[in-house]
Amino acid sequence: MAFENDVPVPQGQNLQRRVNNKISDQTGHLEDQNLDLDARTLAILGKRQQLSRSFGLVSLVAFSTTLLASWESIACTFQNGLVNGGPATLVYGLSVSWLGSLAVCASLAELASMSPTSGGQYHWVSQLAPARFAVGFSWAAGKSSLAGICRLPLLIDLGWISIFARLSVCASGAFVVAQLIQGLLIFNVSSYEPHDWHTTMLYWMMLLIAMFVNILGIRIFPHIESAAFIIHICFFFALLVPLVYLTPQSSARYVFTGFENAGGWESNGVSWCLGLLTTAWSFVGT
Repeated sequence: MAFENDVPVPQGQNLQRRVNNKISDQTGHLEDQNLDLDARTLAILGKRQQLSRSFGLVSLVAFSTTLLASWESIACTFQNGLVNGGPATLVYGLSVSWLGSLAVCASLAELASMSPTSGGQYHWVSQLAPARFAVGFSWAAGKSSLAGICRLPLLIDLGWISIFARLSVCASGAFVVAQLIQGLLIFNVSSYEPHDWHTTMLYWMMLLIAMFVNILGIRIFPHIESAAFIIHICFFFALLVPLVYLTPQSSARYVFTGFENAGGWESNGVSWCLGLLTTAWSFVGT
């Protein structure tokens, strides 16, 4: 496979000197694209590097950590798990959700190591599926995470359900933040009268802020993520320490064996599954 201006990576004693002299002070990447590992990897896959890479190792770790928002999501929704399933559901459901997410991440990481493109699942399906099914399966994989286990006609129907599910996951973060802001107003401002449309307006405000940050503040976005990572760590201990030392302690028996079905469901299994949503939601960022 030939590429335009395809110059082989230099070998020998001059390689280290060329690398040291060609690193950009602004981006930290090699100005000589013949030496840039990312560009060379994309060239092997038949792609040309188009986007600048402004994230470093620290900002990438910060981005993935704050995107997951593990303890924040649990703190905002754990009351649902206590009502449906109780503490046992939260404890064991967290383990089940963690193992499931770990299995998915391991599979995706293996595929990404073989073909690191932004297309993700639909690109990998197009590469690995039989040639006559590649287009259809790739389209279906782009619409649904069930591409590997369902037939194509069912995939087309389920795909749009998956699309709405992904949109709902993105919207849920902004909605939870809107509810938290309104809760703070109720708690601190005695004259405030809450209305449903207040929550809606706060929700749209959160979405607009996120949109403008991603569009207008993209150059400083890695720094925003790094700052958010520091806040994420600090507030975790700021919340954990008072809870451990100042709140009443439950017995270990209640924590690991206590089950509650206070949601009014006839089936304990349904109640447990609904409580599992609390722990599963904390892993949707993966």
